[in-house]
Amino acid sequence: MVVGVSSVQVRDGVLDLAVECITAFNKVFGDRDGDKEVRSGFRSRCRDMLTDLYYNGSTYVLSYILSKSSDKNETGLSKLGIALGSNSIEDVFRKLKESGKVSNEAYELYGACLVKALIKLSTISKAGTLIDVINQLNAGNAELLADNKLLLFAVQLKRLAEASIEKPTGD
Repeated sequence: MVVGVSSVQVRDGVLDLAVECITAFNKVFGDRDGDKEVRSGFRSRCRDMLTDLYYNGSTYVLSYILSKSSDKNETGLSKLGIALGSNSIEDVFRKLKESGKVSNEAYELYGACLVKALIKLSTISKAGTLIDVINQLNAGNAELLADNKLLLFAVQLKRLAEASIEKPTGD
């Protein structure tokens, strides 16, 4: 636990951020027909990536998401870098959607939520790029501290995604 911050405050911040992410996602990608694949992809990322986070840690998951977010038009570093420069997760989602940079698998959306959580809940400070974030996580015990908070966040995000995003047919 971070000195001066109670576990209740951390849990409350985690839940607040998870609610913010899901609310923003549903607001920006709420068109049930036009955004059906993206909604399904985001729900799947929230469910699947939790296990990777638990077993492999935040640097692995962030690197994996960055690679899966890359496509022939833009790198994952560029797409998720938007999360570093935007104040709200809704702004990030809106910018990605308006620029056509969202894949049906929605790795970049889940990654943006993780980046926001890393910055708001952990020891990451003044990161100019996502490489800076990874370097800060790799220093000392930073990843261990960040992983504990990020896991709490990912669990809440998963639960809220399952509660608010419809299951794809055949799931």
